[in-house]
Amino acid sequence: MSHQSGSVYKYSGTWYLKYRTFQGDSSSAKRVHKTLTLCAVNGERHHEQCNSRGEHRSKKSILPLRDALMKPVNDGAVKTADPKAAMLVTDFWETLYLPHISGKGGLKESTVWGYKQIWKQHLKPHFAGVTLKDYRTHHGSQLLTTLAKKLGRRTVTNTKNLMSAIFTYAVNTGLIETNPCHDMKPLIRTIEPADTKAYDLETALAIINLFPAEPNIQCMLSLLYFCGLRIGEVAGLKWDDFSSTQVSIQRAIVRSKECTPKSKSSTAPVPLIAPVLGALQRWNAASGFPKTGWVFLNDKGKPQDLKSVIQRRVVPVVEKADLPWYGTHAFRRGTGTMLTELTGDALSAKQVLRHANVSTTTAAYVKEMPKEGAAGLKLFEQKVLTARSGE
Repeated sequence: MSHQSGSVYKYSGTWYLKYRTFQGDSSSAKRVHKTLTLCAVNGERHHEQCNSRGEHRSKKSILPLRDALMKPVNDGAVKTADPKAAMLVTDFWETLYLPHISGKGGLKESTVWGYKQIWKQHLKPHFAGVTLKDYRTHHGSQLLTTLAKKLGRRTVTNTKNLMSAIFTYAVNTGLIETNPCHDMKPLIRTIEPADTKAYDLETALAIINLFPAEPNIQCMLSLLYFCGLRIGEVAGLKWDDFSSTQVSIQRAIVRSKECTPKSKSSTAPVPLIAPVLGALQRWNAASGFPKTGWVFLNDKGKPQDLKSVIQRRVVPVVEKADLPWYGTHAFRRGTGTMLTELTGDALSAKQVLRHANVSTTTAAYVKEMPKEGAAGLKLFEQKVLTARSGE
């Protein structure tokens, strides 16, 4: 290979060196580009061979380090590149980690989607040009500290968890020896998550009653509130999932893809009470009395995008009526709140919402009794009928 000086460039506050080398043994060596992380522009990080510990504001200041690193390359001392040592974090994500968590045997579609958003927004620019072996704990702490200044605790925690998962997989595939994320944390206090909202009975009924001529929307909202279903579970319902007394949760639709419910406990059946049965019967009649197939389907006969329906047809009507819109999960929180208030503990809410454990806020362990969920809903039903009789 002819003499080369290497290409020095700056990205996101860090200097990098890019040059050509060979990868593989002598019989099958391929010429590839290799990128090395040099020093931070502000002087906070330096390459181990950098003799200066000051700032590197100009390209000229980084050239001595470039020359030192390129000398063994041009002298022939470095003829091959170890693909493990040279792998960039960004390449590892694209070629190894993302395929590992996607598809059959991987994580749920909703989880992978969330990881992709975190990667795109926060991690891809952070890891640009950085190799797996060169990444250190303090690099991640700097990122988390920056995020903590403007974003909530949940975002900071989710970002750290993804970083740790990436490097854990790198350790287990033999590319690095240790996970640099173990002691990683933001260096400032994170922002407390905003309080979540829950609909009370009166507000939920008021929202449902805004759609007297749209039985599909009334049915959807009733399933969210009176059964405490998640929006993806509602979208995944089929007519044959219903009996006269309960609905069986078999699947969910997440970003137009059919998948299993969120957890094993989420597959438990949910009792049906009069308000949701009435809404369900009206929608079934308007649909032509089907016995099978999707409860909510689009023009192509596939599951309808209920989140789109919510944004296009529900939210504008609710806001015009000067009622609060807290999102679809507020209906589910309202179910839990109402059942807990009516029964005096959270066991009924746990059974109906199909959580694996009673909320830790109860700070108690209660013996499992499946009848408690139905009993709580019966109290719920009576309260709804009482509320409607006063309308």
